[in-house]
Amino acid sequence: MNADINRLEADRLTAEHRVVFANVLFALREEITPPTESLGAQFRNAAVAGFAEAGMSLSALLLFLIGRGPVFLFWIAILYLPVRFAWRRWQPVELRGETPIQGA
Repeated sequence: MNADINRLEADRLTAEHRVVFANVLFALREEITPPTESLGAQFRNAAVAGFAEAGMSLSALLLFLIGRGPVFLFWIAILYLPVRFAWRRWQPVELRGETPIQGA
């Protein structure tokens, strides 16, 4: 009996100096069911999304014109007179509104 007491006492002393680590993982998930939308709410949401996309496309077009418009106008200004001159040279006389020279 004395030996059992000594063994239990030794086990208790070694257990006091032993470090025990534990990991506890906890996850909580709530399942929320979305409320059903009425037909009117669906139409309203679709209209809001459509107008938002229309606004975004309009702003994208304006940004494109602001960013690329000056370059486009510059090249039109440079090329207008040479292209007009070449167009008039290559058109037949009848299409220009002039009368052809008779007897030539």
